[in-house]
Amino acid sequence: MDSCLKDLASWLVVGAPVCTALLVAWIAWRQYCLGRDKLRLDLYQRRFAVYERTIAFYQALIGPSDKLQGHAFQLVHTDFIKSYRESQYLFEPDSGIFKILGELHEKAFKVIGLKTMEIAQTEGLTSEVVKKMADDSADALTFYDQAIKRLEKAIDPYLDFRRVLV
Repeated sequence: MDSCLKDLASWLVVGAPVCTALLVAWIAWRQYCLGRDKLRLDLYQRRFAVYERTIAFYQALIGPSDKLQGHAFQLVHTDFIKSYRESQYLFEPDSGIFKILGELHEKAFKVIGLKTMEIAQTEGLTSEVVKKMADDSADALTFYDQAIKRLEKAIDPYLDFRRVLV
């Protein structure tokens, strides 16, 4: 009986550090998984913000002309520009997302130009110039509709939440 207790004590002396090491390894693994999942969620949120700001900017562009002069539009526009520039670091270069956002950024100025001109005096501008600006603005808005669909298709692999934690 005495030797059984000694054997049990020996096993406990040897087994306790092994169990402790296994427990520490399991906790470290769980911390790693938690950190990885948090990073993926943060990246998802940053990518989704790019999409949200793009849609908000588009909605502001198609809104009333008098809203373009306001502080709210300037904030939406600034947020879009930040998202556009940030997108080059959030998405793979071959996704085309940065390029699409750049095209949207360029086309926005045609819409803004026409709407700003509508608010300001149009003295000195010929009807041909006004018509050309209106046509360019209409083309830009048509482009926006198509580009938003292209953006959604390109951004889908990054925003499909079912794949975020895979």
